[in-house]
Formats: sequence, C-alpha cells, structure tokens
Amino acid sequence: MSLISLALIVFALTAQGDSAALLRQARRAQTEFERVRVLQLPMGLGSPTGECDERIGRFCYWHDASSDSLPAEPRAVGRGRERLLRVLDSAARALPGDDWLAGQRVRYLVEAGRPADALAAARACRAERWWCEALEGFAGHAAGDFSGADSVFRSALFDMPADERCRWTDLSMVLSEPLRRHYRRLPCVERAAFEARLWWLAQPLWSRSGNDRRTEHFARRTMATLLRHSRSPYGSLGGEDLTELIVRYGWPEAWAQVARGSSIGAERSVIGHEREPAYRFLPDAAQFDSRRTVDESLTDPRPRERYAPTYAATFTVLEPAFAQFRRGESTLVVAAYDVTRDSLFRDVTLDLALVLARDEAAAPYVARRTGAEPAGVLVAAAPWGPAVLSLELLAIRERRAARARIGRLAPPSTAADITVSDLLLFDPPDSVSSELDAVLPHVRGPAPLPRGSRIGLYWEAYGLAPEGEPLATMVSVEPERVGWLRGAFESVGLVSRARPVRLEWTEQGKPQDGIAARALVVDLSPLGPGRYRIELALTAAGRRSASASRSIRITTP
Repeated sequence: MSLISLALIVFALTAQGDSAALLRQARRAQTEFERVRVLQLPMGLGSPTGECDERIGRFCYWHDASSDSLPAEPRAVGRGRERLLRVLDSAARALPGDDWLAGQRVRYLVEAGRPADALAAARACRAERWWCEALEGFAGHAAGDFSGADSVFRSALFDMPADERCRWTDLSMVLSEPLRRHYRRLPCVERAAFEARLWWLAQPLWSRSGNDRRTEHFARRTMATLLRHSRSPYGSLGGEDLTELIVRYGWPEAWAQVARGSSIGAERSVIGHEREPAYRFLPDAAQFDSRRTVDESLTDPRPRERYAPTYAATFTVLEPAFAQFRRGESTLVVAAYDVTRDSLFRDVTLDLALVLARDEAAAPYVARRTGAEPAGVLVAAAPWGPAVLSLELLAIRERRAARARIGRLAPPSTAADITVSDLLLFDPPDSVSSELDAVLPHVRGPAPLPRGSRIGLYWEAYGLAPEGEPLATMVSVEPERVGWLRGAFESVGLVSRARPVRLEWTEQGKPQDGIAARALVVDLSPLGPGRYRIELALTAAGRRSASASRSIRITTP
C-alpha cells in the first residue's frame, strides 16, 4: 500500500473519529516512508579499510573528520516526507494527547528544515507535560534558540519522572576516564554539582546566550526517545546501542547506502553522516580542574563524543597573550590577540569577546567588541579572585569561531608579601611611560618577534610600603629548554651558543594607590632565532621574592 493510500485512509478515519485505527495507520505511514526512503538513498562510500573504528552494539562507527559535502537527499524523499507530515498533522489534530504522534510530527518537521513549524507543533502538544516540553526544547535547539531551549529542557527535567530524569542526565556515555569512573560512583541524586560544572566547561562560547552543548545533549536524548518505538533509515527500532550512538555522536543529517560485496544483488547497508567537522568540547580530567589551562585542542582522532555547532563550520584554538592586573578588590585582564596570519579570519567581520568566568554558579563578566580588527587588545574587569579567562572570536556570516581559555588563580599574599602582575609586552614608542593606559595602544599579540627587535615590558608590583622601599629587580631573557640535538651541536661549535640577556638594578619602589608600575625596554639583538623565556624577579628586604615570566619566539626577519 502506498503512502498516498495510507493518507486517504487516515483522513477517512479522522472523519470517523476511530482513534485506535487512526494511530495504527499513522504508524504504518511512518514505517512505509522509512522503507521507501532507504530504497531511494544515493550510493556512498564506506570505510576505506572496511573495518570499524568503533563497534557500538549493532553499529559500525567511523571517526571521519573530513568536512566533505553531505550526500544530497533525493527529491522523492523530500516529497515523501511532506506527504507523511500531512498524515501526522491530521492524526495529531485528532489525537493531540498522543505522545508518539506529537513526537514524530516534531521530528519530521525538524528534519524537513522547518524549525518554526516544529516549535508550533511542540507547543500544540497535549501529551505528557515533560514530553511536550522536551519536544519544544528539541525544536528550539534546531532553530538555534539555545537560551530558550536550555530553559524549556530544564522544565522538562523538573517535570519528568525521577527514573527518566536519571536516564536523561546520565553522562556516563560521553565521559572519558577517569572522570567517567568517578562519575559512575556517584548516586544519581548526588550528580548535580558534577554535571553543572561539566556543562559549564563544555559550553563552546561563553559569550553566547544558552549552553548549546548542553541543549545538544538533551536534543540527542529526545531523538533517542523518539526512536524507541519508531523506525528510522537504520531500519530497526531503537535500542541501547542506538541510544549510545546518538548521545555520543548525534543524529545523522544525511544518508547513503553502500553495497557489501561486488556481486549483483549484494546486501546493502545504510550509512548515516553527521555534520562535519565536529569537535570535542567536554573536558577531560585535567581540564575539569579549571585552575589549569583549559584549551589545548578541540580535536581528537577517536573522541568519546563530538559536536558540530550550527553557527561554526570551523572552530579553532587561539593563542593570545593574557595579562592580569589588580585594582583594589577587582582584577583587570588584558588580552592581546593576532589572527592576521590565519586565512580563516582574513577579510571577515569579527565579533570579539573577553570573558572572565568565576565558576558554574556565577554570572560571567564579558567585554565585547563588534567589527574587531584581526589584531588588537581587549580589556575586561571583574571582582578579584580565581577565574577562567576566555577570549572568543566569531565570524558570524562565514560561520568561523575560535577561542582560548586559561585558568588563573589569584596569587596568595599576606601583609608581609609583595606580589607582581603578569608581564605585558609592547612595541616601544618614542617615549615610554609607566602607565598602563599609555602602554595599551602598543601592546603586542602573540606574533613572533623578528631578530634584532626591541621589546617593551610592563608590570606592576603590589604590597610595597606606602612611603616606598628599595626594590631589587632582575630581568633575564634566556633560551627555553634546548633539545639534545641542538645542545650537542652547541657543545662542538656547529651552532653558536645562545647568549642570555640579563639586567639587574635596585631602585626605590614607591606605589601610587597601592600600585608600583614599571615599564622597561629590552634590546633583543644579541639573541638568535628560537624560543626564549623572559623572567622577572622582584625582591625587597625581609620579603618573599615575587616573579613573573613570559615566553617569546624570535624568527629570522
């Protein structure tokens, strides 16, 4: 029986008010659509090796990180989906309280690229309250309203039965060891704090409203629930293996089929294609402690989970320079960035944000700049204390994003200690001032320095006696750890041994409003190409020394 014939039967049953028969025919229409869809799928390519990267129950998964175009959907499939939707629309109007009908209607509207219609359908749902809310969150996420989806998913979790809530919030499938081992030891009712911290760290961009990585998780849970009692291009009904596949990697956006073997009539398998490239945003055990550097890489050849944000076709890690300064009970953070050499951000309009986030419970402090230059400085202020700093860059039209995150502790101090800020590097102007506002226009980003350069250093000392006191200062620029091969060449004279630059002096350090600021220009011309570390040490009589450091790279002009 064709889908058109089933549609006519549904319309007739709707008029007769036969609810049970109406639901049976709607289910038959859905099954028939999925059967016909598979027959019309284009042929695609399977794994080059023919082997699975990972086996999840019945499913063979490949970690294909390419960004090749997704296979196009045949027009006949789109027409068949629209006919199915007409069936589901009629049935749902007659049975607005049916969970299955409400869910499939929203599912296929999202799949058809009609998120606004999907939202309207979810809001017309009269099934169980939590299920209707989950469908609304699912549609809102698809529409890109992550803040709204976040809110309605929270309501769904609150309203759903406790055992269902535990299933939806369970993160065991997506965590890497040893976080997974620790998490699984916690009873469900004691996991909330862990989950809140993990989702805070997993949010791709803190400067955007709504946590889209969290709403993606619950959208995946919604899809897995939708497939418990309905068919898909994979054919079989949902199971724990399909749930794990969806929760870890998402639901395919395109489909193809491949033949097993080369003979005529060879068996064919269906392949699902998720959006690419996808990234690993959930933290590992080291990143979970935000006092450490958070970002190293967002990619992994075989990640435990992946997510491809719809607003970012590419997502990279920046390498800015952060410097933190104290202002009474506040902290002032300077972020210097430079993406002029990155072709992804050349000739595009950039939205820039510097975020200071204390923890998962506190609202972040955000400084923004729209239409930002490809190199520059952004400054943000927040209450003094430990924080995670996040510099975030987004080219909205081109769907390109980048970020850098680093955890920072507030340096511990006592009344007897002096402390020092981070080192801020700048290109020396004709006249050097020891005021931060005068230095900021000349701050350098992370770009390497050409050989023969001069570099400006700015820092601040805190805790000095108000009337001033002698302060011994040492600045050195020395090679970072030399590899064994270069060390061997240096020892036999095949390459010149790098000579450090060292400056030492004592001066009267007198603070203004508790801050003793200093600017210095250092000649780097004695140094050859390579990586170096600038070290600053401050010592006052009877006080503990304070130090700061920065890495630089010198290149051949």
